[in-house]
Amino acid sequence: MSLQSPPPAAAPAPGRRANRAQVRRVLWITLLLNLGVAAIKLVIGFLSANLTVLADGAHSILDSGNNVLALAALKLSWRPPDANHPYGHRKFEALASLAIGALMALASWEVLRAIVGRHFGKDGDAHEHRLEPSYLIAVGVSFVVTLGVSLYERRRGRQLGSLLLAADASHTRADAVLTLLGLSSLALAPRLPWVDVALSLIVVLFILYSSWRVVRENVLLLSDAAQLDPGPIREVVEAVEHVANSHAIRTHGMPDDVHLDLHIVVDAELTAAQTQRVEMEVRQAVQNRFPQVSEVSIHHQTEQPRTGAPLIRPR
Repeated sequence: MSLQSPPPAAAPAPGRRANRAQVRRVLWITLLLNLGVAAIKLVIGFLSANLTVLADGAHSILDSGNNVLALAALKLSWRPPDANHPYGHRKFEALASLAIGALMALASWEVLRAIVGRHFGKDGDAHEHRLEPSYLIAVGVSFVVTLGVSLYERRRGRQLGSLLLAADASHTRADAVLTLLGLSSLALAPRLPWVDVALSLIVVLFILYSSWRVVRENVLLLSDAAQLDPGPIREVVEAVEHVANSHAIRTHGMPDDVHLDLHIVVDAELTAAQTQRVEMEVRQAVQNRFPQVSEVSIHHQTEQPRTGAPLIRPR
């Protein structure tokens, strides 16, 4: 019985092709610009007594926190597996993300307290909105910088094949939208104080929603939720010659670093060497189709699986 030569080795996943030194440089540039933008918004928010701009400034601080998280992830979570962490260190990134999510929720609570105290407390009339042309110019500059950072990150993310930069660029674009809300509130609140209340509540709700998404996604990661649908994996595996059936397909890990465990049923007459070749072909076929899969653990058997799945699939 002859077996075909295995297909060429899978191309590295886009995230792995990225030059980490260049990605780190982009993140440092983004961090410094985000800190500058946050400082502008917080100062103008205090000077103008505008809660929307203050809330947006708090959100920009959280953007900076995400940059710090990404830098830490590059240094810590990409360390190779060791005796204490045989599956690697990637979940440190999820732990840090949970902390960021908690901080986002705390920031939202503080802004909500400020809104209630400002507009419904005893000192509500003591906070009069102030507007100077320089305030609009400063926040307008922060909008241009934020939008520019987003475009820069997206372009460099594509060039470097970095999923991390691409994700951060999307988050920064959302911050640019919030900055437009801050500009609107800054211009209208001196004549229409309720605008500041409404827009600051929108910003708070956005931060709370972002916080919920961060916490939910990372709790799923830490609880080893499945990362891939087993159906398409089974189709790829069972397309390999001499594989009669695949089952017990399980995935876990990070979205761009998935570990796959599966069982295959092979022809009983195959030799050990031929079975090893089949496993190699299965591994390469899976990683060609799903480049985010970094490890594939294959268990083979020659009898029908106990789950009752057919030994020979319909052709």
